[in-house]
Amino acid sequence: MPSGKRMMMGAAGVSSGYSAYTWGKGAFGGTGQGITTDTSVATQISDSGAWASMSVGKYAGALVGTDGSLWTWGRGYGQTGHGDTVARSSPTQVGSLTDWAECAISNNNAVAIKTDGTLWHLGGRASNGENGRGTVVASSSPIQIGALTTWSKVTGRFEGFQALKTDGTIWSWGKNSNFGQCGDNTVVDRSSPVQSGADSDWATLVSASQGGGGIKTDGTIWVWGRNSTANLGINAAGDRSSPTQIGAQTDWLSASMGLEHSHGTKTTGKLYGWGSQKQGYLGNGVAAYVYLPSPIQIGALSDWSTVSAGEGVSIFTKTDGTLWSVGKAQHGRTGVGSTENKSSPIQIGSDTTWVSPHAFFNHAGGLKS
Repeated sequence: MPSGKRMMMGAAGVSSGYSAYTWGKGAFGGTGQGITTDTSVATQISDSGAWASMSVGKYAGALVGTDGSLWTWGRGYGQTGHGDTVARSSPTQVGSLTDWAECAISNNNAVAIKTDGTLWHLGGRASNGENGRGTVVASSSPIQIGALTTWSKVTGRFEGFQALKTDGTIWSWGKNSNFGQCGDNTVVDRSSPVQSGADSDWATLVSASQGGGGIKTDGTIWVWGRNSTANLGINAAGDRSSPTQIGAQTDWLSASMGLEHSHGTKTTGKLYGWGSQKQGYLGNGVAAYVYLPSPIQIGALSDWSTVSAGEGVSIFTKTDGTLWSVGKAQHGRTGVGSTENKSSPIQIGSDTTWVSPHAFFNHAGGLKS
């Protein structure tokens, strides 16, 4: 799930940012729109244009303001960080601190990074070690994970997280016993961050539903975790508990792996997909229970930018600032005002100011300037 820029500076040094939009399943207030019903069109969740980054999880979400404030909403497992387990259907500020840089939501937990590079667990269930603090004790208020000040990026997955450090290493924690989701060459749950592989040349994270991955500084892409629907794209069967390269190309720009399918963009602006094609997941015009084990190009266009994959749906931005979706439309998660599945990318609205797509499970969102 890619994040937006942390801050933009306008005239006279006044900070300016983005507006936030969501759509999809509204149960437990998951879309942050003040309702608990589904929304099938991209709907603004705040009249503020001062958001810097966004994350959506399963029935929850988070926004970081350009002023460093942190706001969360959704299901009340404690992951919203408000010291309770009350569900909230609208963004509510977490405390009063203004030193937050970004946040990541999983299915029942949230983790955030501060501007000083420290890592924090906001709260949630921890039976699989999701809190990263060496315990399996649930919590509902921000607690620091370790004492390091070198964390730079974090993404959530089902029952866990992965994070990038400033030294170019990737670390993961949480559920690991199913598919090797942490990428540390084991299948043992991890309640504290463990390094994924041994390399230190990672440039960015590849978000994943039940695994992890990253793109290296040389433009290669590597993944690990669940592979039962060929969603790793490694042209081989079987899960992977350590980093495994997809092909040999060195021009990957961004990628995201959903529950059963994956998408990625290259520096050439081309879009690729792999994994399950059912219900039109990949966007190649096919809706069949057939798995594609290696990346194939989707269409012939070369103006794709970033991607975020959820459960059966993917959301994309183009270089012209337009927003697109494809796949499973249940609960309105494609954001185009319909519950009809789409097997080819379809534009969400007509705006050309989208900067960041976000998808996770049953709902999605985006930031717009």
